[in-house]
Amino acid sequence: MFKNMGLHTIKCPTGKFAYVGSIPVALAEIVEASTSDVMGGRAWTDEATGKIVTTKFPVFDTNEAAV
Repeated sequence: MFKNMGLHTIKCPTGKFAYVGSIPVALAEIVEASTSDVMGGRAWTDEATGKIVTTKFPVFDTNEAAV
């Protein structure tokens, strides 16, 4: 289903499943950035709130839950 969109699931080293590929931004949650997000260049300033934020994508316990 997702493969036609370039979206795939993988099993992470933690045992959870996550999306990889062309992940639609609609699946992301905007959260406050950690220090590692800022240092890693994954953060930006939200113009509406003035907070430093990043995107967080969901992870799942099973591949079936991800699909």
